[in-house]
Amino acid sequence: TQAEIRYHWKDRWNFAGFIGAANVAQSSADFFTKKSRSFNTIGGGVRYVLDPDNRTSLRFDMGFAERSVSVYFLVGEAF
Repeated sequence: TQAEIRYHWKDRWNFAGFIGAANVAQSSADFFTKKSRSFNTIGGGVRYVLDPDNRTSLRFDMGFAERSVSVYFLVGEAF
């Protein structure tokens, strides 16, 4: 599950914040038992709109999990 909020700042600049949660198990029978593992993430980023007509953006995002930090540079939006 993931949720995202976006904020339009200036002409072509936007910000986004997101949170996510997942539960992972080796089999569906283990999904709601102590054999499964939960993962939570939080992060945010900034977007610069390259082409407003086609909604093309240059994105920089950082995501934080329990044991890791991820950095993303992307062109386009996930959704």
